[in-house]
Amino acid sequence: MAYALTKQGRTRSDQIADASTRYLGPAPVSAAEYRAVLAEAAKPGTLDLVKVSLALSGIELAPGVMEAVRAAVNSRSSIFIYGAPGNGKTTLARRIPSLLGGPIVIPVALDVGGGEVMTIFDGAVHRLEPNQPADRRWRRVSRTLVQVGGEFQLEMFDPTWEDGSRVYGAPLQVRANGGVLLIDDLGRQRMSPKQILDRLLVPLEQDTDFLNLTSSGRKVEIPFQAQVALSTNLKPAELLDEAYLRRLAYKVLMPDPTWEMWCRIFERERERLTIPPETHALEMIQTMYGGRPTRGNHPRDLLERLVDVSSARGVRPQLTPDLIEAAWNTLFVAS
Repeated sequence: MAYALTKQGRTRSDQIADASTRYLGPAPVSAAEYRAVLAEAAKPGTLDLVKVSLALSGIELAPGVMEAVRAAVNSRSSIFIYGAPGNGKTTLARRIPSLLGGPIVIPVALDVGGGEVMTIFDGAVHRLEPNQPADRRWRRVSRTLVQVGGEFQLEMFDPTWEDGSRVYGAPLQVRANGGVLLIDDLGRQRMSPKQILDRLLVPLEQDTDFLNLTSSGRKVEIPFQAQVALSTNLKPAELLDEAYLRRLAYKVLMPDPTWEMWCRIFERERERLTIPPETHALEMIQTMYGGRPTRGNHPRDLLERLVDVSSARGVRPQLTPDLIEAAWNTLFVAS
């Protein structure tokens, strides 16, 4: 005797398949379990000055910056870093994850209800730690940094739907949970900074985000436990009005370095590039500035260009007037 599905049976089978996920992997965790592990990861601790100094070593910071970062991280509050280009805003923000604490556990996938699943772990974003949990539903990872810049679009805050597996992929802010969400170059995106802040206000204030699931049309609550860092080299008053700036807990200015700070950066870069010291080099460079503002990136860029020029000439990199001038002339656009 042979059995076969009728046309109605095939139709019904397709309907059932279309209404359920095809997710294959470790069992999704519940929203309650996910919220519990994130709450544990977000608990503030005590950041001693030694740990902060170590994490921020190699960055020349103006007075008050280290203390502001320390307080912002300890309270898990948003931080807005602004200042001229090249003064270390992005570098500073990228160090924040190392201050948040030790590794955390995140789920491979999350049960978002209604028979739907959202994958959380992303091998391209999350860095696995040794000694993984015995429960294979979880992964132990380092504190995550999710960074976007001028390419950012608001749609990146929405789950992505994978039609083949009928699974949602976690959006940026969910992948950043337990770590840092850095929106760099604020003001360079297609949408206005106000639109970005409008989207983030509820998650920032309620520690909960509301996501639309495009396949089913449902809206679900997802924990939001990412530290938000915003960075810009534009004038804050031209980006956001007072009401919006008030919502950003910590405002940190990265000013132009003093000449003493500039010289310390120069010496670190000179040693890194193994260029022999020269007594009068700094005096010559200071004269060449001629009123031009100093930037924190200038020592590195100048010395790297000097190495390039030396290599092209087939000579050893040295702080000679000729090589310094040749490198200097490649740094700036003529006015």
